[in-house]
Amino acid sequence: MIDKDLSDKLTKFGYTNLWLDYGILTIEYLFDQEQLFEKSKDKNSEHYRYNTFKHYLSFKNTLSDIEFDNYLQLTFIDKDDSMAGSATIDLFNRVDLTNFPFEKLCEKMGYFRKWTEKVVIRQTLLKAMDIRSALPKFKNTLENEFCKACLDHPYKNTLL
Repeated sequence: MIDKDLSDKLTKFGYTNLWLDYGILTIEYLFDQEQLFEKSKDKNSEHYRYNTFKHYLSFKNTLSDIEFDNYLQLTFIDKDDSMAGSATIDLFNRVDLTNFPFEKLCEKMGYFRKWTEKVVIRQTLLKAMDIRSALPKFKNTLENEFCKACLDHPYKNTLL
């Protein structure tokens, strides 16, 4: 059960209990944000939520499937589509995504309006370029390993 003071702090910034349940927001970080909020001229709660997303990703190189789904869920239920779309785009730039989460993210980005289509196209092209740039290295490695295997094979004279 969450106490009234904590509940008020969550509401002040537009958080739900899910932020805490998913570990994207910690109570300590919430208290730090409240202190900053009191001293700052910035009273836009979405800026604080976005900072929480960025803070969370700053400690992650990868996300488990559950962490990925939880993060996406919080972006989809956020009342500020622009901030939530930006936080979702950060997944492309701040976390190493395997193919399945990458494809899922591309599929879900349309939720945040038309402006995200360009991001999906750009990220898809960038991923394709990364794969293509890795192919020659992979091909050379395979060729070298094949050649070593041939030279070490007992029937090398027959193979060559």
